[in-house]
Amino acid sequence: MKWPKEIKFMTYNVWSRDDVFVHKRMQAIGSLVEKHDPDVIFFQEVTPYIRSIFESSAWWKEYNSAPVYTEEQATNQKQDFCLLLSKRPLENFAHCKFDSSSTGKGYLEADINPDPGSTLQPIHVATTQLERPAPPASMYYNERRAQVGQNNPKLISYYL
Repeated sequence: MKWPKEIKFMTYNVWSRDDVFVHKRMQAIGSLVEKHDPDVIFFQEVTPYIRSIFESSAWWKEYNSAPVYTEEQATNQKQDFCLLLSKRPLENFAHCKFDSSSTGKGYLEADINPDPGSTLQPIHVATTQLERPAPPASMYYNERRAQVGQNNPKLISYYL
């Protein structure tokens, strides 16, 4: 499969609440995936249950998934995580927990080879979810700032 000159990305925070119209919400997100047909998808706040809903969708079969959660997270069904999907195989994936995270937040990264056998360089992609801000407004500010800069200090000036 040769990729076009453009690669379409989709990112979506699915909201980890499994108790609030979860099937209807995931079907709506699945409809967006089918409509826009992205090459790479980044999902945040995915739970094991939400992932199982996605896995039963017809569009899921078109994508490769990066490993998403550790054994510790797998035993806690309420734990949410990031999900990275690509129509191309994912290579060199890594999940790194933020040093400042008390809730296990981290980032997920991988390389996508857009055209194996060509001179094109792999595309490095990543997704993350930072600590949720909570009242008061400044709560977790320092943790979120540290998380943004942990792997790429240049992001701090753009994000915060």
